[in-house]
Amino acid sequence: MKLDKTAPEIQMNLDKNELWPANHKMVTVTAGTYRSVDTISGIQLIILESISSNELDDGVGDGNTSQDVQNADFGLPDLTFDLRAKRSGSGGGRVYTITYIVTDYSGIVREIVLKVNVPKNREQ
Repeated sequence: MKLDKTAPEIQMNLDKNELWPANHKMVTVTAGTYRSVDTISGIQLIILESISSNELDDGVGDGNTSQDVQNADFGLPDLTFDLRAKRSGSGGGRVYTITYIVTDYSGIVREIVLKVNVPKNREQ
């Protein structure tokens, strides 16, 4: 019997890496795995840990909207959530950072960080 001492190898992607136009509407984003290798113990759980942004939820020049992240169940195996397609008019564009924690059956974890951009303009 082999003892698993390595973190799970997994690559995740999002069905949307950019939200455009920046029209303040909510957009559903879905995460998926396209390569998962843990030959000794296997992947047990993929948990949504957090979604953050480099801009304030209701910052200056962003259209006076809040609750930019919705339908995200943190601490659960949630692969679908909604992000608001907005960015500050005075900034360089918004970046949402989505963090997942992947655990294998040996209890070893790996953090996966994904990004969704809302560019200031389409050329970015």
